Amino acid sequence: MTHRSLITPLACVALLSVSGCMIGNSGKIVLSRHISVGQELIDLKEALDRGAITDEEYLEVKGKLLELVDSIEVVDAVNTATPDQINED
Repeated sequence: MTHRSLITPLACVALLSVSGCMIGNSGKIVLSRHISVGQELIDLKEALDRGAITDEEYLEVKGKLLELVDSIEVVDAVNTATPDQINED
């Protein structure tokens, strides 16, 4: 595997890991997600189709993305809040 072929999968994982960061705003914590996992998967598939990554790299990164989704959903299910609760002063 070349260094160039690692760029796309690593960029996808990096973007996903920061896209769900928690941001503090005046003591409030808000989940900010700018890029959907669906879009990440589409971009990953396009990289595979263009030949930028191998089938093996595609499956590896796709698996990591889906694992992250599972962990995010568990956190969201445990820490749910209504919009009114989030906007309370």
